[in-house]
Amino acid sequence: MRPVDRGSCPTDEGGGPKKFHPYDKAQKDIINRLGEYCSYCERRLSNVAIDHLLPKEWYPQCKENWDNFLPACPNCNGTKGRYMEKIWKFQKGKIPPNEKTVLAGYYWPDRHNTASIFQYKEGGLIQINPSLNLSQQQKAQNTLDLTGLQRHDEGNSDKLPTEKDRRWFHRREAWDIAVEQLKELQNNNITKKGVIRLAKALGFSSVWMTVFREDPEMLKQLIEAFPGTRKDCFDDLGHPIPLQENPPKPVENPSLRQESRYKIADVLPRSQEPSLLDWLEASGRLMSREERESDYAIDEEEIAALMSVEDTTYHDDDDDELVEED
Repeated sequence: MRPVDRGSCPTDEGGGPKKFHPYDKAQKDIINRLGEYCSYCERRLSNVAIDHLLPKEWYPQCKENWDNFLPACPNCNGTKGRYMEKIWKFQKGKIPPNEKTVLAGYYWPDRHNTASIFQYKEGGLIQINPSLNLSQQQKAQNTLDLTGLQRHDEGNSDKLPTEKDRRWFHRREAWDIAVEQLKELQNNNITKKGVIRLAKALGFSSVWMTVFREDPEMLKQLIEAFPGTRKDCFDDLGHPIPLQENPPKPVENPSLRQESRYKIADVLPRSQEPSLLDWLEASGRLMSREERESDYAIDEEEIAALMSVEDTTYHDDDDDELVEED
């Protein structure tokens, strides 16, 4: 599953965030950012549907929220909606579960490094990455169940795709074509540019990334070719960076906010806080030199009197005159 970055909300002519009413007005901007590919099964789309991470029927406050949009195919969109309604038992007249609680149960391509949770095998089969720990594997399985991408197990009739669900068949076809292209490229019969063009036309970027995993240069070109792919999810060789077992918790700071890594940072405003000198003066901890000297001044007459007093208490025997005895 390709990790993506949709970026911050597009702006209108006045420079403010766009309003998507109705929500399908976001289709053009979504395509410009992420391409015409399903965010879950990764196939190329002839008609991009706007998927809501949180179902719009049960979370109407997120219906027109840019951060709740992802492009999806009808199969993934419908499968995901039916699954969430069943698992979370959404019912009319009842308050749905907390938004964060619902999202926390799955891996999302716009929020996690989804390139590292699945492995793509011969024939376009998808398996959970065995290097994940138990909790990560459970979350990855939840994601498979959410999207129905595992419908290819011929030994289990419950997981076989229906005639209307062509996702696995198309993925298997893309795998076979990618393997053929690898052989042709190794025999110098085609160019990498031609391979990239075909990969973009078919979709299934994870399939191409798997087939060409031994060619770092090709992997980098594939990452660049598919719009919106998060480059920070891959290492210098183009391989997925493993999920962190215990990722650091974000610092709770209301002055911080999350921005797209591609957005130019705002200029920090000049601090208006008082200086240390101003604070010392305002708090009474800083006193002027005149005031401090006047507190400790001694009367000049008193000083003169002290200096004029003879000291008769000291006698130096060495100064006595020696007297010779008779």
